[in-house]
Order: sequence, then C-alpha cells, then structure tokens
Amino acid sequence: MTHAGSIPPFPAAVGVTHLLVYDTLAPDGLVGGSPHVHFLCSEMYMVIGGHGAVQTLSAAGFCETSLEPGQVVWFTPGTIHRLINHGKLEIQIVMQNAGLPEAGDFVLTFPESILTDDQAYFDAASLSPRGAVYTSTERAAYRRRDLAVQGFVELRQRFEAEGPTALKRFYSQAIRLIQPKLDTWRAVWERGPLAAAQATGRHLAALAEGDVSFLCQGDVYALPAPEPPRRLGMCGTLGVYLPEGARRSEL
Repeated sequence: MTHAGSIPPFPAAVGVTHLLVYDTLAPDGLVGGSPHVHFLCSEMYMVIGGHGAVQTLSAAGFCETSLEPGQVVWFTPGTIHRLINHGKLEIQIVMQNAGLPEAGDFVLTFPESILTDDQAYFDAASLSPRGAVYTSTERAAYRRRDLAVQGFVELRQRFEAEGPTALKRFYSQAIRLIQPKLDTWRAVWERGPLAAAQATGRHLAALAEGDVSFLCQGDVYALPAPEPPRRLGMCGTLGVYLPEGARRSEL
C-alpha cells in the first residue's frame, strides 16, 4: 500500500466529504443548511443516516426530494439546493471537479440587496476576515445560513410570480460575483479533472499499442475516516478526507 504522501486524486478527480447537516432552525421555521448554487459542479448525496429532504429550485420549478438512508440523489450545475434535516441527517457527498467548490464555485441565495453589492455579498458570505469558506464560529455560520434562507424564500416567491425570468435575474447577479474567479477555477480544473481525463486518453493510446506499462503501476490506496475538528460549512459540519483536505488547506 502506498503511503499518504503519494496518494493520487480520487477517481475522476471528484471530491468526497462527510456531512452532518445543521440541526438548528432557520428563519422560515425549517431545520437545515444554506441554500446555494454551483456553476460547474454536479453534486451527489449518498445518505448514510437520519432523515431529511433536499429542496431545489431550477427552471423546472421548485421540488422537494426526500432523503432516506441508502438513497442516492444528485443534481447538476444551476440547481439551487437546500438541505432540510428531519433528524440526524448524515450524508456522504461526492462533488464533481474537486477543488472548485473550495475555490468558490458557489453563490448563496442572499436577498437581492446583498447580491447586487459585491462588498456586502463578500462580507455576508465569508465566515472570517480572510474570506474563508469554513469557520469555527457557529454564530457566523448560522447568520450566513439565515440570510441565504431569507433570500431563497424571496426568490421562490418571485419565481412563482415571474417564472424563469426571476431565476435568470438571480443567475445574472450571481455570475457577476464569480467572474473574477474564473481564471483560478480554470487552473484548478486543468490540474485536476482535465488532467484525469487526459490520463485516460493516454491509457487508451497505450492499450491500442499493446503497452501495459501503466498497468504495472497499479496500487491500492486507503484513507482513514475524517478526524476532528470538523469544519462549519454551508450545510452543516464537514469531515474532509485527505488528500482533498490538504488541497483545501492550500487554497
């Protein structure tokens, strides 16, 4: 077995995170996490404990999907999503394009007055003066969650009145916020997911030539369960796995 220092990315350069969903009340009386959207990453939930639901809003409308142990649910970029905790909801998350969420591939559904003000959004979205995604301060995490829920409720109401026009306005406001990050995102994608796909292309070419040298480099890798301290994220407390954890700490 290869030592941890030489562990490669997860298969297909995905990200894997263990999530315990927040168990405190949001302003609308529901228990759970912060509504948000990703621009480049599909996200998959593998429910391993407890019960809950994921609320989603897309051009197809509002939907609530129940979450039970053993269930697998995933959604594609552009789907606004919010986790609801009905009791001890525990999820293994598999995220496309490892490194991009940590580099900021998300926008929270804050009220329009915040979304349209870059500094106000940064101040509300960041959980520390450095603009970090994670924090050890529950008060900051819940404040961010509550603002996102407030904006999500307002966005649902606008969608019911205006249809997809309301959603397109939200996307336009959100894209303006993330455009300065696109060069950084491209670099992360090139080093990770793109490099993984290109490796498969090289392996295909090698097999066509009868070259088995890369097969002789096969190995087994293992990582322990995430250890404390857990991190306060958008939807709950996170247990990160190395090498993904190492990648996050470098951002």
